[in-house]
Amino acid sequence: MILDKSRTSCYYEFIHRNKDIFKNKIVLDIGCATCILSLFCAEYAKFVVGIDNADKILNKGKIIIEKNNVNNIFIFQGKLENNNIYIDENNKIYYINKKKDIENYKKINNIQELNILKFDIIISEWMGYFLFYECMIDTILYARDFYLKPDGYIVPNKVQLYVAGYNDIDYINSNIFIWDKPLYNKDLSELKPNCKTFMENAKVMYIDKFNVTTDIINYYTIDLYTYNKNDNLYVEKSFEIPIKPGKKITSLCFYFDCLFEPIHMKQSLLITNGENNENYNTNNIDNYQKQILSTSMFSEKTHWKQILLHLHYSDYNIVNICSSHNEQSNETSHPSLCASIYIAPTNVYSRNINVMLQVKKTKI
Repeated sequence: MILDKSRTSCYYEFIHRNKDIFKNKIVLDIGCATCILSLFCAEYAKFVVGIDNADKILNKGKIIIEKNNVNNIFIFQGKLENNNIYIDENNKIYYINKKKDIENYKKINNIQELNILKFDIIISEWMGYFLFYECMIDTILYARDFYLKPDGYIVPNKVQLYVAGYNDIDYINSNIFIWDKPLYNKDLSELKPNCKTFMENAKVMYIDKFNVTTDIINYYTIDLYTYNKNDNLYVEKSFEIPIKPGKKITSLCFYFDCLFEPIHMKQSLLITNGENNENYNTNNIDNYQKQILSTSMFSEKTHWKQILLHLHYSDYNIVNICSSHNEQSNETSHPSLCASIYIAPTNVYSRNINVMLQVKKTKI
């Protein structure tokens, strides 16, 4: 992922172009792994606390910090929700399991005072495939509510989700339907892939931008300052995609963009609530620079690629949607694909996701 130029350079550019935001600040790096983001922040921050649950890559991260002669990064292993981050009267930082008796811990270690450490900035590369697959958004939301100062920053602070119609018929014909007819005068239909498995599983791939057959729709936006899951659903949203004349849709393709905006929680809440900003100084916002990390098929490739979901009937036959021709008016009508999408974790303890996509009708 470090070699994913779009991904890593976006964080690098935002931090260095907005160094005043990070200057002398206390930063929490969630899922720090190799500590590359911690290293970027440490150039300006007072200190950085890096948290990761994976011990092997974290050990490499510690070595990387030592090799770069950085002394203001503090690394801890373990799931954030299971531990508390404390600071004592001597500004020493502790990462203590919640099950421990804190008063007894203080006596044993001769600590006079332990307070929960609050952070000016939470930074993380938490996004997974399709944004939510194997992502850490629950940990980000927990950290926001428990550790972020009222005027603190989350980096990135916003994610926009996009969908478009896609024509994957060439792939479907050459990999699925090709087995329906005899090959070399032989019945080889036994080799046909299972249509149920094919239709029900997402394809993680680099989408061919020339097969995108509709406009791209921004169907959902997540503001990390205000977002909360609803009934254990990450997303529950209906959307409508106009179908262009002469174009076909067999599938829907999805991607996301991450926005790095130099705006903190108080400013975001003022904007969200539509309140008068005159009593709150936002003049310095224009002095900073935002970044956009795009996983679009029209942008530079990233390791996230894009996601393809095939549209199918209940019998797992492929759906092939196209615009129709109105003979009476001699004009091409422009139907719309109307759909609802639901994205949820498979269960409380899983980082896998279930996606239910319902295409309700075509609207003329």
